[in-house]
Amino acid sequence: MRHRLPLLALVGLGVWALAGCAATPAFPVVEPTAVLGEDPEAGGRWIEVPVTAADRDVRITGAAFLTPYFTTTDGVEVGLDLAAGASDTINVPVGAATCPAGLGTTTLQLVVEVDGVEVLQSVAVEGDVFEQRNGEECGQTAITGAITPSFGSVSASDAPAVSTSVLLVRVSGTESVTLESVSGSEQFSVTADDGALPATLEATGQRLEVPVTIASIRCDGMPFGGATTAFAFSLELSRPGEDPVPVTIRPEGELLATLEDMVASCDQAPSG
Repeated sequence: MRHRLPLLALVGLGVWALAGCAATPAFPVVEPTAVLGEDPEAGGRWIEVPVTAADRDVRITGAAFLTPYFTTTDGVEVGLDLAAGASDTINVPVGAATCPAGLGTTTLQLVVEVDGVEVLQSVAVEGDVFEQRNGEECGQTAITGAITPSFGSVSASDAPAVSTSVLLVRVSGTESVTLESVSGSEQFSVTADDGALPATLEATGQRLEVPVTIASIRCDGMPFGGATTAFAFSLELSRPGEDPVPVTIRPEGELLATLEDMVASCDQAPSG
């Protein structure tokens, strides 16, 4: 179980220990090489970071990100022991995307116990992972603030396929939004008619409907993660002059029930 502590308390502890230690070990004590990706967890988001002890045994007791791309969150108590030269990963929380992003670099603040003394290490995070993710999330926020994407009703069903549509409904603004592509899940494919995409909800339009067909593509049980991944479909949406951003939509109501019945019927079908 992870425990959180205020970021100021985390940093304050490390700064006090560092200032009071005459024999501070040479940095870096711990070397984060890159941010690998998100570790989904209820109640927040956690970024997985690989760390390697340098030339001595260490214990990582706390961690937090300081970044202009996301809101500051509480630090997290870690409690990870690493032998000299050993590697492992830690999970560090991040907040919501800051739109627009501020200025500066992203640093990982680590409180590390070395030879019985706690020191604070501030390490710059290399690469553009935070910048890229911020751009995607801010783009998603801008688009979904202007339109609501969803699936339409069931127009026809003939297992293992169902005909429906992707809907874009305007809720604010007058900027055009283009549906660039639609992607399926681990359980289902989703296809639009040839030439139907890209399709644009024009600046004066209030509603765009693109017919699609969803078909089951596997009959070996639900994928790892179950409904979380099986019923998650991805749209790529764009605004004029901007790169497409991914937006996840999920079936609801009659469509969801129809797809669930497809999975159940497939699982119960006799083999051979």
